[in-house]
Amino acid sequence: MPVVPIYSSPQVAPTLLPDVRQRAPEVRDFAGAQNIALGETLSGMAGEYAKVLIAEQEDANRLRVQDALNQAIAKRTDLRLEAAKLRGRAALERPDGVSLADEFGKRFDDETRTIGESLGNDAQRRAFTLQSGQIGLALRENLSSYMLEQQKVFRDETRKATVLTATTQAVLLYNDP
Repeated sequence: MPVVPIYSSPQVAPTLLPDVRQRAPEVRDFAGAQNIALGETLSGMAGEYAKVLIAEQEDANRLRVQDALNQAIAKRTDLRLEAAKLRGRAALERPDGVSLADEFGKRFDDETRTIGESLGNDAQRRAFTLQSGQIGLALRENLSSYMLEQQKVFRDETRKATVLTATTQAVLLYNDP
């Protein structure tokens, strides 16, 4: 009969297992990354939307200011035409004792103040005030030049009147030594 071998001492030496640990694969945080990406996208969109809104507001402001400037230019034209009807002494000697340029300049300023008050916001009013002020300065300059021209006209009219008066006096009073 066969005999089963018996060993009194271990035949295999114990060895340590390698230091390997089993880990589950890492699960990426897709929801967090997607939320971050969505937030960045929405933030970028909000920035672009704000830029569009600002551009539209600036365009609306420019349009309103241009309309107001058109009204101011029309008023300046009316005042210049009215001043051009005044010739000679009428242009130089105004009823209130102020110069033609100051009188019409004040009227222009009053009109532009009324136009400016009708604008919708402070940005429009500031832009309009700046540009209408330049138009008002140009009007005063133009009317000052016109007054110089009318001074020459008045001088020529006065000289003609002097000659006519002397001639009339000489004709009518020819016997008066």
